[in-house]
Amino acid sequence: MSKNRVTAILLAFMGCLVITIIILTIRLATRPEQPQLATNDKNTVADSGNKEETPDSTPSQDETPDEPEVQPPVDEVPEEPEVKTEIVTKQYVRSKDADTNVNIRSEASTKGEQLGKLTYSDKATYIETVDGWHKIELNGITGYVSGNYSEIFEVEEEVVVEDIAE
Repeated sequence: MSKNRVTAILLAFMGCLVITIIILTIRLATRPEQPQLATNDKNTVADSGNKEETPDSTPSQDETPDEPEVQPPVDEVPEEPEVKTEIVTKQYVRSKDADTNVNIRSEASTKGEQLGKLTYSDKATYIETVDGWHKIELNGITGYVSGNYSEIFEVEEEVVVEDIAE
């Protein structure tokens, strides 16, 4: 069988498949909506007396119909407790220059062990200043950086206020 003939057969088959899919899609889209069959507790066997009820029967005077379970509407969201916040100013430390990384040391001295580096883009928590060295905390490391190569900057942040009962 030639290559052109196989190609023609495949194209014809694909064309039929596409037409079939289009027809099925149109039929599904234009199909009338079918009513849902509602289930009713009356169609089931009653708990007391094992008496089967039909949809046509009505409960007797001493029987009370089962109360339907009330479900809350889906779109109702439980009200969240009010969260109190306030704006506070926090102090952080970074390198003074974008091109300079500052050594984080274990003591406020160049003799302290080097624990890491502080960059201009870092936001190390400022703790205190000791002899010209800023004590900081950055990524779980607490150490000192030289005040000559680093700067303290302030940021206003919104924080959650804990409501303490008296």
